[in-house]
Amino acid sequence: MIGNDPGTGKMIRRSIYGKTQREVRQKMTAIIGDLDEGTYHEPQKITVKVWFDTWMNTFCKNTVQPLSYEKYDRSIKNHIIPCIGALELKDVRGFHIQKVYNTMIDEKKLSPKTVKDAGGIMHKAFAIAVKQKLIQSNPCDDAETPKVIKRKIKPLLDNEIPLFLAAIEDKPMRNAFAACMFLGTREGELLGLSWKHIDFKKGIISIEQQLQKIDGEYVITPYAKEGKTRVIKPPT
Repeated sequence: MIGNDPGTGKMIRRSIYGKTQREVRQKMTAIIGDLDEGTYHEPQKITVKVWFDTWMNTFCKNTVQPLSYEKYDRSIKNHIIPCIGALELKDVRGFHIQKVYNTMIDEKKLSPKTVKDAGGIMHKAFAIAVKQKLIQSNPCDDAETPKVIKRKIKPLLDNEIPLFLAAIEDKPMRNAFAACMFLGTREGELLGLSWKHIDFKKGIISIEQQLQKIDGEYVITPYAKEGKTRVIKPPT
């Protein structure tokens, strides 16, 4: 008996199953301890697919950038759900997570960066499941993500800059190319600039928004969460 039904007041009864009497006693002792401490939660028969749908629609929809949301959705549908979507959430272990990684690397020939991104998505989703008391621990902690070797950025040398400017002289986007090079902005950051973000007197540019392609359409989105901006100042 685990409590009373809040609607009818009747006692709620649950059965405990195991292969041996010892296993049943161990499970029952653990449940009784949780009931005494007020920490007992009934096992939830929620599949990974159902939970990830819930997580995306409830916890991510208004908390992550639209482009990030689209990337999460694509990674979940293409890589995570096909591997472990049918598993019950409480049954997922580290080796299941490792299977997702191995499938992405060995069968799909994806880069370690793409695999690590998928791992980050899974870790966030399972972490919320832990907070919601749906599972006791995060299975991603028991898997090994592939190492990502960052490529070293090679900026143009002083003698290469005039050559670059000459090469783009007759291009329609030459001013945008030059601005990206001299300001160090990303493409989306530059294309999202408005005149109000430029202080010509002080020579300061505030990156507050960016142009992104989401679901085939170009939209202006905030640069970062909580109204944060990136400020580009003239060299001192």
